[in-house]
Amino acid sequence: MIRHSKPYFDRKEFEFVNNLLKTAELSRNIYVKEFENKFSDFIGKKYSVSVNSGTNALFLALYSLKELKNRGGYVLIPSLNCTAVLNAVLMAGYEPIICDVNKLDFSYDIYTAKELISKYKIRVVILPYLFGYPSKSIFEFKKMGLYIIEDITQSMGAKINGKKVGNMGDMVVSSFYSTKMFTTLGEGGILSCNDKKIYDFVSDLIDYDKKNNFKLRFSFKMTEAQGYFGINQLKKIDFIFKRRKKIASIYSEVLSKKGGLNIFYNHIPDAESVFYRYIVELNDYKRDEVINKFKKYGIEVAKLYFPLDIYYKNKSNCPVSLDIYNNFISLPLYPALEEIEIKSVLKAIDRIFL
Repeated sequence: MIRHSKPYFDRKEFEFVNNLLKTAELSRNIYVKEFENKFSDFIGKKYSVSVNSGTNALFLALYSLKELKNRGGYVLIPSLNCTAVLNAVLMAGYEPIICDVNKLDFSYDIYTAKELISKYKIRVVILPYLFGYPSKSIFEFKKMGLYIIEDITQSMGAKINGKKVGNMGDMVVSSFYSTKMFTTLGEGGILSCNDKKIYDFVSDLIDYDKKNNFKLRFSFKMTEAQGYFGINQLKKIDFIFKRRKKIASIYSEVLSKKGGLNIFYNHIPDAESVFYRYIVELNDYKRDEVINKFKKYGIEVAKLYFPLDIYYKNKSNCPVSLDIYNNFISLPLYPALEEIEIKSVLKAIDRIFL
């Protein structure tokens, strides 16, 4: 079976794990700090704190805003997103206001977003860049004076108007789960910012040990092995981007000749995508039938996100998100995808789509 998502490791990383077990230096140490510094340099922020998941990175970002900046209350999130974002918002004590998205960059429908921001007096927005695409919505949110948390998990390295995602908002979070742009040994996350007070506050919260003053703290730490993998994966990031773009271009060349569907390749003006996912809109095909046909050819094809408004409130208020869930699919696309596997996907595309 050709998997939909798969991490990419090299021999150095396998060798490192063996050596690390011999040294018994497993907890947070020099590799983690080096990874934090290199990640800060990569995205253009002064400070980074690595943690054990992207969900916890977002929780800590929101919690620090409430405690240090008095920015509690409502927070805007898109309906097309993973449930982890909703969970982090609720865990941090905020009330999520869920907004519909658009079909260009899969980010906020900016007109609906502005209405909700005005209605609920929202001061914080979480801006996930989905599927490898950047979004111009950040420029609108900046004009409104909102506190912006960029989630670059799926789009690190993407650019809009020549600017890299992650260095335009107030804070940045990312997940390094095994299927993301790159992984820190299966799990992990990071929070980055230019605010020293937030950096110090979060750095203190992630480790409860060896402290003299009482404060609620938890173990959110990243391990040394994860830090090393982060360093090594960052070294390969340009290759990861190039490989993803190459596979996307191969798919696009074939799919652009097919009828009854839409593809999303180099379709956003003044944008550079990193193709975390290859998204296809099925106009004349039924989603589940297409997924099952790919499965018969030994290829795992995925649905997109179930709308958060329905998941959270059991009410459908975001029609575009629901349409995307019902009528879009995601094809396998990752650096570890071998040439013979790409050919198998292309053969299946030819047989399934007219």
